Amino acid sequence: MALLSGFRAEQLIRQLASEQDINSVSAKKTVEKLKKLGPGIIPKLFDALAMSDKSQTMAFVDILTEQLNDKTLSKYKEGLADGAERVVSGTAWALSSSTDYDPTALLKFF
Repeated sequence: MALLSGFRAEQLIRQLASEQDINSVSAKKTVEKLKKLGPGIIPKLFDALAMSDKSQTMAFVDILTEQLNDKTLSKYKEGLADGAERVVSGTAWALSSSTDYDPTALLKFF
């Protein structure tokens, strides 16, 4: 089942990345579908962030923020350690936008 959800996540991320207007109804529906897939999509979102433009970055950060909680925080370490500046800044943006985790747990990353 995880294989199918991974494929679905990649398909939705490609669909969102190809949207001309990130504020369109179809783009918003795609964002909502991605949010419902759960924390398994976090690494795929980091990959998407690396190739995104400004408006797409905002959508991917929104999805990352939605997935962030105490249980998923350890997955964000990968985003902070990524070599792509957009991934690191997007991850930091998601971390600073969420209130659903204990920020002192970030100290373990350093």
